[in-house]
Amino acid sequence: MDTARNKYTKELVEAEELWNMETVDSDAYTCRGCSIQVFPASYDKARNKKRPYFSLGPVNEHEAGCDVDGEAKAIKRAQKERLGTPEGFPVPFPSKLTLTDERPSEKSGADSPGDPADGQARSRSVGVGPTPKRHHGHTVKTIRPASRAFINFPNDRDSLPLDIPGVPGKTYAKVFWYIASKSPEPFQMPVHLYYAPIRWKADPVVADTHCELTLNSGEWDAAKNSFKSLYRIKGTSKNQFMNVAELNG
Repeated sequence: MDTARNKYTKELVEAEELWNMETVDSDAYTCRGCSIQVFPASYDKARNKKRPYFSLGPVNEHEAGCDVDGEAKAIKRAQKERLGTPEGFPVPFPSKLTLTDERPSEKSGADSPGDPADGQARSRSVGVGPTPKRHHGHTVKTIRPASRAFINFPNDRDSLPLDIPGVPGKTYAKVFWYIASKSPEPFQMPVHLYYAPIRWKADPVVADTHCELTLNSGEWDAAKNSFKSLYRIKGTSKNQFMNVAELNG
């Protein structure tokens, strides 16, 4: 599982955020779709090569009616059709990126998992009985979950909300901009989140201070029918390098 709920704050937590926590409380998380306890795994950067995730542990099954296992089916269906409705979205998705380490304090008498405290996660159930849950977005603290949602839900990008402070646009389609493969001039609005395919023929540069990837786009020389220069993207950490690679599939 990539997402779990902090049982004290009711906040939805992306597994990748475990990397940035000074202390990881192994008993603080439950499934985001039911109340079964889940456990942080593979979050020690020094020892683990696999990315962080949440495990069911010895129980190994969700409670009856939990919709988490249906998420993979929803993502597969999303490649062909729109999933969103006026009532909400069938799976959780990031609707805001906040670059901060601050977290809500633990509270006594917190709400049930379906009614998160302080609006940290805006998911709710519509109706009762077999009616599927509908979600309205949650805040994340790294770009990878938003990049993953951009890839997973191509037919909902124009309506799925996304707010990043300082970046124009309020939907995924308005925030993420594709870099044309033969761009003739520098960007006029550099505050968007730009993306383009990686040029696989060019090896990545991985140094102690940064990582650099060459993109398969840049300034085109029409006379020579080839690129005059190629765009490059530089990250200051290995995590940023992994974010870019994931967005490119």
